[in-house]
Amino acid sequence: MRHCFLNIVDKSVFAIPMATTRDGWEKFAGPVILIGELPSVSDKEIGLATLNALGAYASDVPDDIVHTVLLDSSASRFGFKSYNSLLQKSRQMSVDQGRDDKFTLTPYAKVNRESAVPLDTILSSTDTPEDLGRAVRECISLCR
Repeated sequence: MRHCFLNIVDKSVFAIPMATTRDGWEKFAGPVILIGELPSVSDKEIGLATLNALGAYASDVPDDIVHTVLLDSSASRFGFKSYNSLLQKSRQMSVDQGRDDKFTLTPYAKVNRESAVPLDTILSSTDTPEDLGRAVRECISLCR
């Protein structure tokens, strides 16, 4: 299963590709990608950017190769001191792509350094960019 996280700061939406290490750890791989500003980006654009972030997912990555240098440098392009700074200011959601190209979207409660708590609500979507973008927008509205 491929997945990514979307972080929302004010009206800006950022995608963060993930990687699974050989030891089975799920890690943020980066880079941080700006999807756009919610009021001005279309559902189709949100869906396409999310699909691109999912396409950047990597598995069987050596544990020592995944670190925060790429995350920190890419977050700094958007005015954040580090990835942790972006994380502390954001709301978060995840997008998981199943084997049948169906998507599961999960909103999270407020994120902190230690964890993010998934909310009880789970949304789903098809693989069309418009439908995925609509579901992402709906999921964002549920994030706290």
